[in-house]
Amino acid sequence: MMTTHGEDEASDRTLVAAAQAGDGDAFLRLVARYRARLEATLRRAVRDPARAADLAQDAIDAAYDELADLRDPDEFYPWLRRIATNRMLKDIRWQGRRQAALDRLRHHIPRAADPLVRVLIRETAAELSRALRTVLVLHDELGYSIPEIGRPPRHQQGCHQEAPDARPRGVPEAVC
Repeated sequence: MMTTHGEDEASDRTLVAAAQAGDGDAFLRLVARYRARLEATLRRAVRDPARAADLAQDAIDAAYDELADLRDPDEFYPWLRRIATNRMLKDIRWQGRRQAALDRLRHHIPRAADPLVRVLIRETAAELSRALRTVLVLHDELGYSIPEIGRPPRHQQGCHQEAPDARPRGVPEAVC
């Protein structure tokens, strides 16, 4: 089914072929044609306009990168919608896992007071990833709360570069 949009507008097939040949303007015309529809679809699913817009942009970026894989140029919008749906589902799963992990941390990690437990934690920490080891040291050794650990580091006002040493105070360089 060839999609046409008015007498003077090119079909999806024509625009996809041009975009696959390297015509960036053709891809932009396809995006302009379907962006509002894609965002509306995502907005109904996630019920957050900003998140829907971000997911739509992610899907559009992925579609641009994967345009050579589109088999049927007449099916550009369904293909784009599938990419967006997969991105949305991945995002929802990630949000759920992130929240579950935060909940577990918030409710199930008491600060170890027993010196023997601290030694066992140190020995086991060597097997953890750098990020998990940092969380463990911040919480167990330095007494940071879980919300404090989850907060991004503050940068000096007016500073446009990442601080050379973004470790929280008191954290040894070997840990981070």
